[in-house]
Amino acid sequence: MSFPRLPFLEVLKDVSAGNKKTPQGEYLEAGEIPVIDQGQRLIAGYVNDPSQICRAEPPVIVFGDHTRAFKYVDFSFAMGADGTKVLAPKVEADTKYLFHALRSLNIPNAGYSRHFKFLKEAEIPLPPLPEQKRIAEILDAADALRAKRRESLAQLDAFLQSTFVHLFSDCDRPPISVGAPSFGNSSKFAPLAEVARLATGHTPDKGVPAYWNGHIPWVSLKDIRILDGQVADNTFYHITDAGLANSSAVRLPAGAVCFSRTASIGFVTVMGREMATSQDFVNWVCGNDIMPLYLMWALRVSRPYLLSKSAGSTHKTIYYRHAEQFQVFLPDIARQRLFASIVQSIEQHRSHLRAHLTELDSLFASLQARAFNGEL
Repeated sequence: MSFPRLPFLEVLKDVSAGNKKTPQGEYLEAGEIPVIDQGQRLIAGYVNDPSQICRAEPPVIVFGDHTRAFKYVDFSFAMGADGTKVLAPKVEADTKYLFHALRSLNIPNAGYSRHFKFLKEAEIPLPPLPEQKRIAEILDAADALRAKRRESLAQLDAFLQSTFVHLFSDCDRPPISVGAPSFGNSSKFAPLAEVARLATGHTPDKGVPAYWNGHIPWVSLKDIRILDGQVADNTFYHITDAGLANSSAVRLPAGAVCFSRTASIGFVTVMGREMATSQDFVNWVCGNDIMPLYLMWALRVSRPYLLSKSAGSTHKTIYYRHAEQFQVFLPDIARQRLFASIVQSIEQHRSHLRAHLTELDSLFASLQARAFNGEL
């Protein structure tokens, strides 16, 4: 069965005009009125002024003009200032169905440009209202399963952080590091440079094809944003032996701890096998007194402190000297091994959850395609 397809502008209208818009600097951490903006999170912050409530009657759809994000909002809210579009049906239609239909569109990525111009050119399949509701219920159920898996993955991360704090939180740092996090049941601290070897190098010339698409995994900023707090077994990019030989790039052993010092500052991973990386990272090859999985989490828990040491006005950077001077607590190896065994166990569970989430994502994409082609 095929559904009639109507132009976007015949189905939905922009009802953003006439509403107060809240700049990001005015968001509160808690309050009476949630703020919906163009970011990926459903609720970006809060305000308390009733005059800032969007006058559009919920439910509505919020579209991020820069981000291409869609949100279904069925409660009163205040609008974010930049790039926030509020959409409402112009015809008799189920708003949740329209939300799913819009999410299924392939909107070109124009960077931080405006994307509403692409949305206005789209067509929306519009079956009878009962069929819209049925499709929305099916997609809601499938999407809820995906959300539960993502939440489970987030809880694993929170569990590891609380476990780390529990195992290593019973001592004070020495005066030299006042303001840094406290963890551990010992008075033994050492500059990171004394317990791990710094190893870093430069990126092979990206303009030379012979240096890239080889067999040596190359850790990039894209990798570390995804792998933060996890073991890296593979990467998006690879270099060749020629790329390694004709640059100051260095090959690092399995177990090296990779900490981003610029752009995505403070993200950290442990290399699961021999890899190479660039000057964007501070890479540590651990000595006998410190285990890689422990060091990864010590740096991760200390991220706010390390970020406070970053410098630069436009592009923040953590300099090597600050990383080397970081006072890291050295608990006994037995406790480090205990924590590492917990991390490894959680990583196995995380791997199963990620595989299941991939299956659910594929199922949801299939349901979307069938739903809007009249095949569901």
